[in-house]
Amino acid sequence: MRVAIGARRSQVLAELLTETLVLALVGGVLGVVLAAWSVDTVRTLVPETGGRMRTQMAQYLDLSQVQLDVRVLAFGLALSLVTGLLCGLVPALRASRPMLADALKDGAGASSESALTFRRGQARALLVTGNVALSLLLLVGAGLLSRSFAKARGVDAGFDARDVLTFRVQPPTDSAFSGARASLYRQELMTRLAALPGVNAVGTDWCAPLSQGCSGTIVMRVSGTPLPEGGARQPIGVHLVNSGYLPAIGARLVAGRFLSEVDRAGAPITGVINETAARQLFPNGDAVGQRLGIGFSNWADAEIVGVISDVNYGQVGTPPALSFYGSYLQASSATGMYFLRTSSAPASVLAVARQTVRNLSPQLAIYDERTLEQRVASSLGRLRFGAILLGAFAGLGLVLSLIGIYGVLMYTVVQRTRELGIRMALGAVRREVIGLVMRRAMLLTAIGVTVGLAAAWGASRLLRGLVFGITTTDPLTFAIQSCVIVVACALASYLPARRAAGIDPVEALRGA
Repeated sequence: MRVAIGARRSQVLAELLTETLVLALVGGVLGVVLAAWSVDTVRTLVPETGGRMRTQMAQYLDLSQVQLDVRVLAFGLALSLVTGLLCGLVPALRASRPMLADALKDGAGASSESALTFRRGQARALLVTGNVALSLLLLVGAGLLSRSFAKARGVDAGFDARDVLTFRVQPPTDSAFSGARASLYRQELMTRLAALPGVNAVGTDWCAPLSQGCSGTIVMRVSGTPLPEGGARQPIGVHLVNSGYLPAIGARLVAGRFLSEVDRAGAPITGVINETAARQLFPNGDAVGQRLGIGFSNWADAEIVGVISDVNYGQVGTPPALSFYGSYLQASSATGMYFLRTSSAPASVLAVARQTVRNLSPQLAIYDERTLEQRVASSLGRLRFGAILLGAFAGLGLVLSLIGIYGVLMYTVVQRTRELGIRMALGAVRREVIGLVMRRAMLLTAIGVTVGLAAAWGASRLLRGLVFGITTTDPLTFAIQSCVIVVACALASYLPARRAAGIDPVEALRGA
């Protein structure tokens, strides 16, 4: 009608694009508001780090520094406007060049053809299938990471992280805390810490389980026999600990005994190894009583006095490595970390432990105070971050898919009002009309699910380094997420189908 009374095409085009840009601007502003609200949430996703041990995630992505940036917000707002312009351009071009005779007819715009077939409405059909496919791709990725995180949390890492307080003590660069005196002050400190109420065991090591930052060497000889250079000399992690360390972290004794107070300077050199080391180095018999030589300090020919469970010091999901535990009293060792197993909440012991350190010497600095459970959670930060972030994107994609399906089907129902009215006037019942609309929607959903499964199958290899305990093509995850998207799409299509079934045939045919 506007064109018929003299409006130029450029005027109609400008008006339609203005409406589109206003909607895009409103969406961009809402996005900025959501971004401002979500900053604090994003900061909580950062894995906790402390001391020299920083997780891989924190090295490359420090979420604690996330803040709003005007340039980024401006770019996002501009991008939303450009997106709105591109999305509205094609419909505006078509609408600004109407067929006047058809457009001015009463009831123009109604169609007896399906707007969701592949001969008509291809753009809307592709929109629906594309949304479904992309949503399923994100849902599968989020499902894989979520299941990996759940399995990683339940894995047996060889120790008990409950009720264990950990911290580091940094002595000053003073001769009173160097050389042999360093071991003396550490002994005195652990004696005082062990006497605190609620403390059951006190241990020391220079790294914590799952910290990915422990030192190591290679196996030089087994049972007194030197190993040849090459593959026979396997790498082995070395831990200089006190007698209370293994009980403090909850390591399980498999054979022999833990280190004890008799394993001190001047006594025969002894050591404890983990189950993996016992199986690989002594496959033909009991490791206890055998001799092991490693390329580290005094342990060129140590007697194995015990075998413990495989405590994982590497990344979650990696096979347990060979580990050797020797007494810190039998070799000079660097300042390490302290582990206090408590009978109550570790936080209740922290203040007393701080005061104990200060009472020993005001020059001692205590830092990196966390529970062992917090350190375990930090090691799972990569999986947790990926699961939460991809899950948020997947949820957003699913919502957009539901909105798209609902909007397209509602538009289709409006376009087919006369057709549906004729069907009902000729005897079609409510159930048949609902089925007619939903069948078209579920056909497009099925196509989208098929495309999405293929895309997820191909893209799953990108998550190979992030999943744990399952394969990247886990059938259960693919099946569950497919059912989720199908059920969601069915619910989204039901409301337009109900509206179609509620059409009054008389009103629908009045404009025919």
